[in-house]
Amino acid sequence: MQDDSLRRAAWLPALFALGVWVYSLAVPSTPAPAATEDALETVAESTTETTTEPATLDATPPSIEPTPVVTSVAARPIELVDVDLRVAALRGLEVAERLAEGASAGFNVAGGAPETSLPLAMQHASASRNALRPFCGVAIAATERPDWVERARASVEACRDAGASAVFVPRTVGLGVRREVGGLLPIDHESLDLLFEGAFASELVVVIEGPPPPSRFAPLGGNPDRALLQARPEEHFHGARPDRGTWPTHAQLLDALEARLARTPGPTLVLVAPGAIPVERLRSWLVRHPDLRVAIDPRAPETVPLLTEHVGRVLVGSGTAVLPDGVRTRNALEPVSELDALTQEHGAMREALGVLPEAASRAARHEAADTLFGPARPEN
Repeated sequence: MQDDSLRRAAWLPALFALGVWVYSLAVPSTPAPAATEDALETVAESTTETTTEPATLDATPPSIEPTPVVTSVAARPIELVDVDLRVAALRGLEVAERLAEGASAGFNVAGGAPETSLPLAMQHASASRNALRPFCGVAIAATERPDWVERARASVEACRDAGASAVFVPRTVGLGVRREVGGLLPIDHESLDLLFEGAFASELVVVIEGPPPPSRFAPLGGNPDRALLQARPEEHFHGARPDRGTWPTHAQLLDALEARLARTPGPTLVLVAPGAIPVERLRSWLVRHPDLRVAIDPRAPETVPLLTEHVGRVLVGSGTAVLPDGVRTRNALEPVSELDALTQEHGAMREALGVLPEAASRAARHEAADTLFGPARPEN
């Protein structure tokens, strides 16, 4: 009898464990409470680790509506605003985080069109607390056709609805886009009035990529930029065009740009490459066109006086291109693989700006960029 009692007692722990296991299968565990928005915001501003890129970073364009993504980059006071960056779509978040880490902000000239890469660029802007904001691209072609009016209107509305703050007009207008009759389409052509007027009516800034320097229009013999032009022949506009036409001269491009500024007054930013537009001409444009802003590279000594003469109307831009396979600075023959090249460019620009008097301080330039495009960082 005692042996039977001992055997029954030995089985009791095993039966109890079996019952606990069966119960755990039948009743799901309770999930941990979700983090609140306030907690996520605290994490976003307190950590400096790099987060994983959102799942939308693939070859398929996402929806127009940007998806809010919490970034790990902490908000820091901005020391430099670069309004002339060219960033490949899939590198946007990486560049935005690098900018924020370096107390910089930027505008992506290559933001893309609403139907292609702009939605992804807008997601990157949201995810990075607007450290990198895109300009909106518009397809400019066949402007003589009757449907151009509707295409231009729809393009501007799509840029506005996507949340972009500017429409970008590349230098291919004047150096690439052709009319059906009459050669290349100049920037001051009347067919583009619809685009400019529509942008201004939609409270969008028009950003015009100014012409390249005069050396790009000269023969290779004795050209100071010969090595660069041989490495990048697509930037050489001398001799016969592939369509048997002739390239415009540098002076003709400047005249057309000046005519456009007079033809359609409105909030306009012209991106100026070093040596591309004489300082006296820039100065006269700024005097005659109160809605005009220009973006210069402060490492070009001849343009630096404009920063003190027209405080708040002269911004800065590096012209750096972050390509899928590397970073190419404005005058580099080949891209480099490391993103540190962008950081070095911004460091050199800060050094050039450091000699300016307080009247042309970074606060004035930041305020000018905010006035033109909206605040660089949303209010918390």
